[in-house]
Amino acid sequence: MSIADKHIVFGGAGGRGVSTPWGTMGEIAGRALEPYGYDVFIERESWGVNNPRWVGDGKVDFGATQLRAIRQAYDGTGPYAADGPRDHLRVLACINHPGWFAIAVRAETNIVDLAQVREQRLPVRVLNRASPSAINLILDHYGLSREMIESWGGRFLVDEEAVAGVSAQAPLWVRTGEFDLIAGYVYASYTLEVRVWHDATILHNMRFLRMPDPLIEAVAAEIGGRPGTLPHHLMRGIDVDIPAPRRGLQAYYGRSDMPDDFVRLLVRAFDEDRDLFRSVHLPFSYDPNNVADTDGLPLHPAAEAYYREKGYVSRRRQ
Repeated sequence: MSIADKHIVFGGAGGRGVSTPWGTMGEIAGRALEPYGYDVFIERESWGVNNPRWVGDGKVDFGATQLRAIRQAYDGTGPYAADGPRDHLRVLACINHPGWFAIAVRAETNIVDLAQVREQRLPVRVLNRASPSAINLILDHYGLSREMIESWGGRFLVDEEAVAGVSAQAPLWVRTGEFDLIAGYVYASYTLEVRVWHDATILHNMRFLRMPDPLIEAVAAEIGGRPGTLPHHLMRGIDVDIPAPRRGLQAYYGRSDMPDDFVRLLVRAFDEDRDLFRSVHLPFSYDPNNVADTDGLPLHPAAEAYYREKGYVSRRRQ
């Protein structure tokens, strides 16, 4: 299987029959390329931090992940520090996928500010849906630590099971109410990654907490995003807009050795059939204003040439 024989392996993710963002981006790529005689197989084991490794090491032809992850792999930082830079990675197209970092507590806890957890030594049961670095920023801001919370009788309910390359949820904790606090990413759509939020807000009365501006800025920088607003009615319990860190862009990407003619065909197909991004269960969108907004990462030359011809590169903004 290869680009040359039109049988492409795409680096995505998925599991339990519920499409994830990267797997869904693979489905979109397949639909975009199908009229040109290509078929796309989604390699669902290239999930999480493995995705840039599989793309960079040539185990898949191209893939999709968060732009922040590509940056880390390109620079050889974060989870890729021991690997060294993969500076042959090239961005093909950036795609909008609105998502936020949120913190919510069960209303009966009477918590309105996380400072109460330290002040009252509350034994909170935390369902952590965040990266360690992001949750540590929050704990540090409030003078908390995992050890402190556990010493008061609290627990960190971290997912331990992995099914088909996707971290499985802990539905029993939510359905039985055996939790007090959820922290992590949220977006519209009932996927494996965020369905715990939707279950929690339907089954329980949840209070979404407002983070201080300095913390919002710090978490946004850590997750490769920017300060934003958790929109009202995204889920039950969000009755007003709540300032929150907004996640950065998703991106299709490959390597510098990808054939120019294929890359041009791919990015043109995405551009000319943008409706594909609006025809899936996730709130994706293709926007000429930021399709080439790579945050300084190099575009594949054929993609950059196409965007320049269309006048998209000069309009970069997120």
